[in-house]
Amino acid sequence: MVKKYGFVFLFVLGQSMFGQLLNKGVFYIGVNSSIYIETDIINNEGGVITNNGKVLLDGDLLNDGVFKFTESSEEISPYVELLGIDVISVKGGGHISFYDLKLDVLNVVVEGLDIGIENVLDFNKGVLRVLEENSINFGVNASFINASNTSFVDGAVKVGATKVDFVFPLGAGGYYRPVAMTSNGSEISISNVKGNVTDIYSAESKQGGISIIDNNEYWIVKSESIDEDTKFSVSWDFDTTDSKLLEKKDSFGVNLKIARWDGKVWINEGGTLSDDEGSLSFSLTGEGYIALCLSAGILDKSNYNTGFTPNGDGVNDLFVLSELYSMYPNFEMEIFNRAGILLHKFKANPNEVPDWWNGKVTEGNSMLGGDVLPTGNYYYKLKYNPDDGKKDIVIRWVYLSN
Repeated sequence: MVKKYGFVFLFVLGQSMFGQLLNKGVFYIGVNSSIYIETDIINNEGGVITNNGKVLLDGDLLNDGVFKFTESSEEISPYVELLGIDVISVKGGGHISFYDLKLDVLNVVVEGLDIGIENVLDFNKGVLRVLEENSINFGVNASFINASNTSFVDGAVKVGATKVDFVFPLGAGGYYRPVAMTSNGSEISISNVKGNVTDIYSAESKQGGISIIDNNEYWIVKSESIDEDTKFSVSWDFDTTDSKLLEKKDSFGVNLKIARWDGKVWINEGGTLSDDEGSLSFSLTGEGYIALCLSAGILDKSNYNTGFTPNGDGVNDLFVLSELYSMYPNFEMEIFNRAGILLHKFKANPNEVPDWWNGKVTEGNSMLGGDVLPTGNYYYKLKYNPDDGKKDIVIRWVYLSN
């Protein structure tokens, strides 16, 4: 039978062991003192637990009061270790602030309150699963260690405006998916979610330049104001990122960017690839749901179609830019010879197959004949990305061989 201990006022000095700890008043663990709780801590409304020593808890923490520390230094490190085999709960409507916290249990479910970390969160072996609108709040000098695919925060992590150069130890679905941040100027909360964000906000509502939005994972960023100098960085992973993005990210000028739902439409927030192309850094113009996406930018890559052979053999007879059509179905194309004479033009739309160039003159230049034009270089002008009321223009060469 587990003994229950209820207190109105108690100081603990040295080492002590309790069954279930029920606090209704003031409970104080002194410096260099430690207690081991066999089952639960129940801190009632109005109760105050002050830990300036060491607490080992092999059960749930039900807190409707205040759980805090009041002393810390290089020599004094108030410490709480959560023990167990499978799942323990930390819940209630009170306030919790840990100096050092170590997870020695597979799952810690946090519900109804925030947890403050002021020094070090040691994930060791465990996932902090934060429910609803709560978060793990890191103080200005707080950090973490031992995050991995089995140890992270599944839920929201929050930092204050004075927190800079921080990595949010996020994850979901058995994968560690951190977000790095530099030069913060506002309070920011971020969480990682495994799932298809376009089930929540349709991918049909997007600005030009966005082709595919990752349907495997996304992040939720909350902040009243995000400083324009704040930089974020995320990585992609073959186990978590939509394979369609990774298959096409280097084709026809396409590359990975960040899409953000601004409340009405998905907008392209851009991004810069790292030298090893393992991560993407970006800034945000506001809060919201964000996800990796494919964007064609200004078609500045070199590996797109640069030639065709309109000789009637059924192979490469048309000058086709299929990737362009999949991303910008309303583009316009004009073909010219080296003298600047217009040879062919068309306006594409998503309901018809584009009138790709077959190497012949289709505009009012009968003097050039109706056959396939001679082998040589010709150039084309593209107008695309019309969603914002204006069209970007790109001019490129194409080689005709017959």
